[in-house]
Amino acid sequence: MSFDRRQSPPYGSAIERWGETPDGLLFVETHARQFQTIRHARLLVLNPQKWLLVYDWLWDDAEEHHDYRQWFHFAPNLIVESRNGGLRVSGQPLDTGLAVVSLLPSPASSAPVSGQDDPDLLGWWSERGGTFEPVTSVNFSVKQAGSALFATLLSFSEKVVPDLDYQRVDTTGRGGRFRWTTVDHEHTLSFARPAEGDLTIDYVVEPVR
Repeated sequence: MSFDRRQSPPYGSAIERWGETPDGLLFVETHARQFQTIRHARLLVLNPQKWLLVYDWLWDDAEEHHDYRQWFHFAPNLIVESRNGGLRVSGQPLDTGLAVVSLLPSPASSAPVSGQDDPDLLGWWSERGGTFEPVTSVNFSVKQAGSALFATLLSFSEKVVPDLDYQRVDTTGRGGRFRWTTVDHEHTLSFARPAEGDLTIDYVVEPVR
């Protein structure tokens, strides 16, 4: 469903925890309730100038099934192509290509869309009032489910291969682990976001053997 732009009251900040790990990763956790019954938690983990992990957990307390989509919108001058089950982003001002892949097996990426006006408006942005410019938009989707998990990695690398056999995520969405390989390195990341207390993230990067 689309959000009502006029009747939705602002709820303030959804940020719950944030910080920096000893090895320089930045993180922020948010939580919001959408459409009264759907809980949406998001964890962003950033390794500056290297990669960004976008982790989303959604759950309908009413136990109804939905199509869940995690959307990404890219700047107008960027080129987005489907490649090897993920996406490849290039163009100015990127000095290195950007790989976009799911670290989980179930969410599937859609084909890139730009400037669509029928049956829905997709692939647009408005930099300021009175302007409407096409951009490339892509989503990862989970269809007809009561809950959904997304873990999408955006990495400045020529090659990213997720280890789908290694990944584990709690059904509550509060803990998980991921592994992926780039051209020269293997990356392993785990997190725990308990209901109370500190959020913890462990990250190890090693040369490919």
